[in-house]
Amino acid sequence: MMKRVMMFGVLCLTAVIACNAAMAGEGRGGGWRLRAAEGFRANAPPEIQEIMDKRAAGQQLDEAEREKLGNYFLERGARMRGRIRENAPEDVRAIMEKRARGEELTEEEQGRLQGYVRERMAQRFGNRARRQAPQPPFLAPVEANPRDLALLRIAKIKHDEGDHEEAVSALATVIAESPQPEVLAVAHLATARIYKTDLALPDKAAAEFLLVRGPMGNQAIREMIEMYEQAGEPEQGIEVLKNAASEATEKPDKVYFLMHAAEACRRAGQIDAAIETLQEVVELLSYAEALEMKDQFGPPEEPPRSPFRRR
Repeated sequence: MMKRVMMFGVLCLTAVIACNAAMAGEGRGGGWRLRAAEGFRANAPPEIQEIMDKRAAGQQLDEAEREKLGNYFLERGARMRGRIRENAPEDVRAIMEKRARGEELTEEEQGRLQGYVRERMAQRFGNRARRQAPQPPFLAPVEANPRDLALLRIAKIKHDEGDHEEAVSALATVIAESPQPEVLAVAHLATARIYKTDLALPDKAAAEFLLVRGPMGNQAIREMIEMYEQAGEPEQGIEVLKNAASEATEKPDKVYFLMHAAEACRRAGQIDAAIETLQEVVELLSYAEALEMKDQFGPPEEPPRSPFRRR
């Protein structure tokens, strides 16, 4: 029976690895595989958990226990395959259907399919970890003049007391009057967090996240992307960023939003869309223009710095 599980196919390969890690106690040191393993055990029925614990302790399973565990893996794998298939891009679904018909896959097709499954698993369990992660502080530390500082502290007190509308009002005064760009960034970010977490107004939260300038810009965009991911609507976050790019009047701003939109596509498993969005950046800039922005962008894995001009 366990052999059947291991041969279940590439669509369940990652799930089986995670389950084996859960039973064997492997994966120490973190990572999505460990979170997947923990998730499989936590969601299993008590009798299955007992068998997993027995296996993890190095005890021999009898035939009935092995069959029960194998059936559980097959059931979980089938459900996971259905979810993965439902959300797969068209080219991946075509590969899945080809395999379901018993046709042999090319090496390229196997690699594409395995990569997609890993991406989906990493996204699923990575998002779960982000949901459970500690929330950032309501106000980022900033050097402010006494008037702005007083208003920021009023906003925090109101927020802590649960008077979120009054907190937003105090922050709006800061945004309307403060001459300090760093203070404006803190106020926009705090306002976005209230709309996101306390008032459940994602559209207003997104608008505020997009207005955060300077060093905190990347943090704001990341929180906005995660907001839509946690709601199960990553495509909405991508659309917001692409709309911001299309409405931007300056190329550095447009490039900034496109780069983040590409990253949001990648996180959502939309690899082709990510590449197409990055290609927009290539076509948008001449080499001379790109060189003028080189200090704004680091290595490929680093997000761009916010290009917004200080007012």
